[in-house]
Amino acid sequence: IVFPAAGITNISNTTTINPGNYGNVTLTGNKTLTLAGPGIYVFNSVNNSGNGNTFKFDFLNTTTGDIIIYVHGNMLLGKSSASIVNGGGANRIYTEIHGNGVSAFSIGNGNGGGNLRWSGKIYAPYGAISVGAGTGQTSIEGILWSGTQVTLSSGCVLTAPVVCTTPNANAGADKVVNCTNPTVQLSGSST
Repeated sequence: IVFPAAGITNISNTTTINPGNYGNVTLTGNKTLTLAGPGIYVFNSVNNSGNGNTFKFDFLNTTTGDIIIYVHGNMLLGKSSASIVNGGGANRIYTEIHGNGVSAFSIGNGNGGGNLRWSGKIYAPYGAISVGAGTGQTSIEGILWSGTQVTLSSGCVLTAPVVCTTPNANAGADKVVNCTNPTVQLSGSST
């Protein structure tokens, strides 16, 4: 996959955006950035400060499609939180960070405005991932992968999202087992 170019529109206040290309995200406290619907969101960097910033993943009640986030620089969330609304789940969120900082992706403990601090797969091939620092708790529902280092500090709860598909096993046509026919051969299949 080609890493898409970032845009030039910077985001510093509460807003809702559609899939597209954006500049720098700098939320300074008690702000909400809503990603409206599945698609690709590209940012130059994320450098939040203050408490209570929220990333809201709005799946718009769709049953297919992922929210994909690409960040060219580092993604420093500070004391942010995440929420998922209108369907979807952590298994449908993917974040790829190309920053090469000591913390290409970081999120701290403390007052992030919610218990769930981030959701989805986090992939940082060129820099480290740092989760939790200070007092409090940081909960991540997702998977972390770094090309250099993953650091989980005190108060971290990491939960891998579970994707469960009901099996559709089929043993073929019904067979009768009795004294006359003590054995039968089944022809099973499943996706």
